[in-house]
Amino acid sequence: MNAQLFRPLHHLSLCALSLTLFIGLPARAAEPAKADSLTRVLPSGALGFVEVENLAGQIQRLRQSLLVKLVLESPEYGEAIKAPQYKEGMAFIKVAENILDMDVWKAADTLLSGQLALALYPKANSPQPEPLVILRTPDAAGLEKLRLRLAPLVALAGEKIQRKEEAGGMETFQLDDKLFVALHKNWIVASPNRDLAMRAVGLLNGQKGGVLAFEAPFAKMRDQMGAKHFVQVGVNLEALRAAINARMNVPEQFDNGAASLLFQSLAELAVRSPYFGLTVDIDDKGFALTAGLAGGPKALAPEHQWYFSDPKTGGTPPLPAVPGLIGGFSTYGDFSQWYRNREKLLVERVQPEFDKFESGIKTLLPGRDFADDVLSALGRTITFVAAQQNYDHLGGGQPAMKLPGFALVFELAKPQEGGDLFQLLFQTIATLTNLGAAESGNQPWVMMAENYKDTSIWLMRHLKKPEGKQLPVVYNFMPCAARMGNRFVLTSSPSLCRQLVDAFQKPAPVAAANKNLNIELFPIELAALAQNNLDLLTAQAVQGGKDADQAKHGIEALLKVLRTIESAKLFSTVKEDRFQFRLEGHWK
Repeated sequence: MNAQLFRPLHHLSLCALSLTLFIGLPARAAEPAKADSLTRVLPSGALGFVEVENLAGQIQRLRQSLLVKLVLESPEYGEAIKAPQYKEGMAFIKVAENILDMDVWKAADTLLSGQLALALYPKANSPQPEPLVILRTPDAAGLEKLRLRLAPLVALAGEKIQRKEEAGGMETFQLDDKLFVALHKNWIVASPNRDLAMRAVGLLNGQKGGVLAFEAPFAKMRDQMGAKHFVQVGVNLEALRAAINARMNVPEQFDNGAASLLFQSLAELAVRSPYFGLTVDIDDKGFALTAGLAGGPKALAPEHQWYFSDPKTGGTPPLPAVPGLIGGFSTYGDFSQWYRNREKLLVERVQPEFDKFESGIKTLLPGRDFADDVLSALGRTITFVAAQQNYDHLGGGQPAMKLPGFALVFELAKPQEGGDLFQLLFQTIATLTNLGAAESGNQPWVMMAENYKDTSIWLMRHLKKPEGKQLPVVYNFMPCAARMGNRFVLTSSPSLCRQLVDAFQKPAPVAAANKNLNIELFPIELAALAQNNLDLLTAQAVQGGKDADQAKHGIEALLKVLRTIESAKLFSTVKEDRFQFRLEGHWK
C-alpha cells in the first residue's frame, strides 16, 4: 500500500469535518425519511446525478471481507502504517472522534446509512455547473447527537456563518457566498446556489414541482436499467448536447483506424441516446457494474451497424470450456462491412495506409485480394483464449518461465475457402519464421500433420528435440492450426489445440444473452500459473533490489488475493432499444 495515499485522504477528511460544522445545532421534529429515490426530490434541469444507497452498509461489508483482511496482513500495509502521513491521518481521526464522542465508523453509519445524491446543474454565463447535494438518513437520533457535539464549533465560527431559523423546524446556514446549507431532522441540503437548494427543500417538504425522476431521459433510464441500485449515475445526454454542441465533440470521421474499430459505432450511439446510465450493485457473492445507452443498431446509419450483433439471432459464442482456462474474449463484428465503408468512417489522409496494408497482405498471400478474398471468407466472431498447457511434447523438459497456451478462433463464413486461406497463411508464416531462425539463434520448425478425433491438426515442431530441464522461454510455443467445421483455430500449444477440438465437438452451450463482446478472467487459474513460476518471479524481484523473503511474501500475498476472486467478466448486450456493458466480479 502506498503511504502517499493517506495525504489526499487526510485533506478529504479535513474538508468533510469542515462541512459537518453545519450540522452542529439540534433539529426540530420532522417526518420520517422515505426510501424513495432522491431523484424524486432533486429539482429538474440537471445535467446529471449520482445517487448512493446505504454506503455505510457497503463499508461495513468491505471491512469484514477477506480481501481487506489480506491487505491488512500484507507487508505493504505494515510499511504504510509507519509513514508520517498515516500517523497524521490517525491523529486527525482521533481528534474527530473525541469531538463527536463516537468512532468514525459509527459516525459514517449515522450519516451514510440512508441516501446521498449529488446533481450538477447548468450555471448561467459560466461553463462550470453548480452542484446540489442531498443527504437523507434514517438515524435522526444519531444525526441530532452529531449536531449537538458540533454546536460549539459552529458558534466559534462567528459571523462567517449566518444562521437562520426557518418555518417548519428547518435551519439554514450561509457561509459567505460560497455555500448554503439547509438542515432538518432527517436530511441535509447543500449548494452554492441558495435558490437551487431551496427548490430541493420544497420538494423534500412535499411541495409540487419538476423533479429529475420524471424527466424523459432519466425516466427511460429507470425503465431500462431498473430503479433500485447501490449506486446510480445518470447523464442527460440531450441536455449535454445542447450545452456543448449537437454531437458532443464526436467527429463524424475518425483519424485512427483502431479507434474507429473500437469506439466509433458506440460513439454514434451515444450521440443519439437520450441518456448515459451507470449502476453498481454489491452483495456477498460479488458485484455488478452496468453502463447503458438507449437505442439499438437500427437507429444508426448502415456504415455504423457493423459493430452490433442482431438482437434476434445472438452474438458471440461463450468461451470454449477447456481445462485450466485462465481467460479470454470473444467479439462480434462485420469487419468486411467496416472495411468497405472505411472511406465514410475515416478521414482522407489515412486512406493510403490501407493501400500499404493490402500490399503487405499480397506478399503473404499472392494473388489474393484482402477485401474480396480474406474478409469475405471470415465470419463475424473472433475468439481469443489463454489456458494452462502441458509440455509432454518436449520429452520431459519444461521452460524455466512457464507461459499459458494461447489460441485464436476465427469463425468462417466460407468454411472450405476460409480454411484453405488460413492454412496457406499458416504455412507462409512458418516458412518466413524458418528463414529468420538462423539470425535469431532459434531452431527451425518442421511442419507435420496429426489426426486427432477425426480432425487434422498441423503442427510446427522443433527440428531437434530440446535437451535439459530448464529450457528457454521459446519452448512455450509450438504453433498449431486446425479447421473444425466453420472454425479455424491457431494455437501456440498442441495440448490446447487438442482441448479445443474436444470442446468444439461437444454441444454448444446456450448463450445466456445476446453478447456483442464477452471477456472473462479466472484469477484462480492465473494464481496457479504464477505459483508455478514463483521461484523465477522471486528471483526477478531480487534482481530489482528487493529482499528475497520480502519479495516472496509479497508475491504470495498477491496470490492469496487472486484466489479470493472466482471470476471477472465484462460483456456487452444488444437489444432493439438499448445497449449495455456489464462488469461482474464473483468472489468466495
